[in-house]
Amino acid sequence: MLFPSPDYVSIQLRRLTEVQGQADACLWPGRLTLGTLAMLDGDPGLGKSLITLDICARVTTGRPFPDGSSGLSPSNVVILNAEDSITRTVRPRLQKLGADLERVFFLEGVVYRQGEDSIRFPDHALALRDAVRQTQAKLVVIDPIMDFLGPKVASSVDVSVRRALAPLRFLAEESCCVVWMVRHLNKNVGQRALYRGTASVAFNALCRSAWLAAHDPQHPSRCVLAELKNNKDAPQPSLAYEICAGDTGPFIRWHGPVAEGADQLVSRPVGRPPQRRQQAGDLLLAFLQSRPRTSAEVAEFVSLHELAPRTVTRVKHELDVRSVRVQDQKQTISYWLLPGQKPPAGIPEAALAPDDTPLEEAAYRDERDAWLRELNERSRQ
Repeated sequence: MLFPSPDYVSIQLRRLTEVQGQADACLWPGRLTLGTLAMLDGDPGLGKSLITLDICARVTTGRPFPDGSSGLSPSNVVILNAEDSITRTVRPRLQKLGADLERVFFLEGVVYRQGEDSIRFPDHALALRDAVRQTQAKLVVIDPIMDFLGPKVASSVDVSVRRALAPLRFLAEESCCVVWMVRHLNKNVGQRALYRGTASVAFNALCRSAWLAAHDPQHPSRCVLAELKNNKDAPQPSLAYEICAGDTGPFIRWHGPVAEGADQLVSRPVGRPPQRRQQAGDLLLAFLQSRPRTSAEVAEFVSLHELAPRTVTRVKHELDVRSVRVQDQKQTISYWLLPGQKPPAGIPEAALAPDDTPLEEAAYRDERDAWLRELNERSRQ
């Protein structure tokens, strides 16, 4: 007997035998499954954005993934990035990583009759769905997810987060793509790695796979991509990687599997978080040991790792790094040298002069000039 209800007209009920089963398909075999949400957690300066761009480049070209597994045929990707300039950062990095730029789409906002608006979820989930449908993208990167949440989303409340991300989960399943979100870590040192992501644990709960970027304790100049959770496949080994500063921009060099898991990478005595200056010192020392670096290379390295110029200045004095400059007929070039390190080939020691320009001043000047160039470009458009 049916009992009428004032709340609804009917119910949707299906017998399971009427449901067509479907096998899981992978974007990155064992790590990123099509039709799911994924997360990448990590502290600033560990190349999280660069990792996602490296994977984007591989997806657009069909090249193998960092662990050697085969990729799909070349596919499109959609990127939402709130922290990096598309012209000065995202495009040059993707070019350096060998991406097919014709297959990369940057979703910047939505246009209404009244004007434009930036992307926020869950409000603009349909806009992202339309972008994915139009491009047939297999990978969507949202970097960082916290910057794309609507003002009414309480990121520390499970129910609010689930409501905000539910449309993204439906989008991934409907479009058979991976929606890969990026997030920073909280300051709760001593917790299990799975709970170290900023705000509610519901972010990782809704994801079918989650990953951690952390420093490699065995090699200060390297980092590790480790598994936090993986509901769709067997546990995957951690992968070591290195952020390298190339002539045309930074890139990722992968070093293969390592033994450390996510919990090992974040485990430290409670109340004793890693000192940022010590991390900066380890990174700078490893960067300078291979060869003398120009001040421009150092500034790019500092920006890439999101190091505070004032911290780097202190570390520079602690490492007893020399700043010298060489004047030729065309330009003046500054170098950073470790104690006992010889100047670049062909430059005699007598030609070197002290260079005491503060890194803060140089970094500020470069940032100001880049900002002014961008404003001029926009005014001409």
